[in-house]
Amino acid sequence: MFQPSHFQKMAKHLGIDSLTYEKEYNGFMAKLKNFHESKGTPFRRLPWLGGQYLDLYLLYRKVTSAGGWVKVTEGKMWRDIAEVFNLPPTCTNAAFALRQHYSRYLEKFERINFFGEDAEDVLTAGRPHTPVGGGTFPTHAPSVTATGLSLTASTWTSISSVCMLLFSVCYHVLFNKLMGECVTDVLTTV
Repeated sequence: MFQPSHFQKMAKHLGIDSLTYEKEYNGFMAKLKNFHESKGTPFRRLPWLGGQYLDLYLLYRKVTSAGGWVKVTEGKMWRDIAEVFNLPPTCTNAAFALRQHYSRYLEKFERINFFGEDAEDVLTAGRPHTPVGGGTFPTHAPSVTATGLSLTASTWTSISSVCMLLFSVCYHVLFNKLMGECVTDVLTTV
């Protein structure tokens, strides 16, 4: 998929020679593809970002060397990691897109292979420690007491983030619908 020149450029980011990089890349990708096939989420192609295929091996190495998905997200380092990939300036959502691709392809793989978490726990429990919107999911489920539902501050942060997103989407849908009707009304009165 990648040309030898790609391996030469990317190897420099890790301080190794291109042949070693290519060998490590191929071994990593075989292991990652087997991982996804075993959990029922195979992928046929690499993700595409900024007009190029995304090197998942380099992304994994950069994120794990910075402490992993959680630390990179909490430290808001995705933009710094995006710079390594020489994405065009028109790719304005690079940091967000990298975070999404990492979450989709590499986050569970990281938890099992880099942090040594139990595979069964990771694959069945979802993401108990994943930061979202600056907060962190609680490591336990909210409890229901006799007086009602007990929620942590981080749970409220996550809930409010989702609510704001839903409000924004609804606003844009309604605004576009109203604007379309206004334009139609104006055109029918002329």
